[in-house]
Amino acid sequence: RDYPEHIKPLACAMPLNPFSGKNKLALTAASWIYRALAAAEGHEVGKIAFLDPSQTRDLLPLLAPAAKHGVFTWTDAQVPEVQVFNNVLRNEAVESGVVLLEDTRVTKIQRTSLGFSVGIQSSEDSSQLSSRCVINSSGPWIDSIEVNGVPEFSPPARLWCRAFNIVLTRKIESTHAIGVPTPQGRLLFLVQRNTSSAIGTWYLKLNSTADSAQISEHEVSAALQEMNSCLPDLNLSFDDVSNIECGVLPVKRYVLERPVLFGSERIECRHGYLDLTSTKYTTFRTQAKRVVSQLDPFFSKQVGIVAEHKSGTKEADSLT
Repeated sequence: RDYPEHIKPLACAMPLNPFSGKNKLALTAASWIYRALAAAEGHEVGKIAFLDPSQTRDLLPLLAPAAKHGVFTWTDAQVPEVQVFNNVLRNEAVESGVVLLEDTRVTKIQRTSLGFSVGIQSSEDSSQLSSRCVINSSGPWIDSIEVNGVPEFSPPARLWCRAFNIVLTRKIESTHAIGVPTPQGRLLFLVQRNTSSAIGTWYLKLNSTADSAQISEHEVSAALQEMNSCLPDLNLSFDDVSNIECGVLPVKRYVLERPVLFGSERIECRHGYLDLTSTKYTTFRTQAKRVVSQLDPFFSKQVGIVAEHKSGTKEADSLT
């Protein structure tokens, strides 16, 4: 709605399963609940529809072998050029007065009587910043920053996983992004891009630091085999792989070495210090609203500041 030139509607489809939560009745009820919640937030929701097996063979032949009971279709969102959109958001922030310090590492966060002192280090020097509040959203590097003096806050035990998509050398034509269930019950997606397609997402245990996270050739091979088992007509091989998109995400726990992701962002707020971990990019605006609502009390109240004049006298000012 706010960035239509960068966030595009994405038609999606997945097979129905009358013996699981992905049956027609459950999906209809979930869709109406989601529509009501979205309307309350002022968002528009695209249409949903159900296709019978005959319609699926005509409209989505690639999905037909996995859709013996028909297909559920809905509208999601896609950011085709993520880096371009990042630059747009960055420029908007700068134009609104935000000061960005790039290539600068945060080394320490210390709570003080007036807020926080934040230690930073660049390639040129190190210095201190003062702030009323701090939002720590540094992802898998969040625990590398020393945090002191925040009452009632202790860093939660965090687990991380590797997440990756496979970008293909060719574009697999389809009117919809296709979601197919794996034997474990997860959905893998085939999504069309400008001149190619991508498949994923796979989640694997992280056994190293975030900086050294990699996806092995064996893991890529296993992913291709799994996708081929879900959609045999794809017949993917290493020759179809253009590149791998890899990231690191927070997880709730591991079950038999398989990561269980958070359903939404995880926020811990104590005395103006906010600790944020998230798995989603497309919900950034909703997350930002929740963060601001939790920090608003620290900006709206008056805080006494003692200012020392050259004469040596002290005077109490107020900052609203």
